[in-house]
Amino acid sequence: MPAIASFIARAIKDGGDENVAKKIRSEVHDFTAKFSVYKR
Repeated sequence: MPAIASFIARAIKDGGDENVAKKIRSEVHDFTAKFSVYKR
């Protein structure tokens, strides 16, 4: 999935910057919220 690859690449490249890391974290949270772990 391109989105996951993008998260990883950005974290490796710019993850040392806490502001960037927080933004990536937020985007990952929003992305994963779309997928249920358990059947509803």
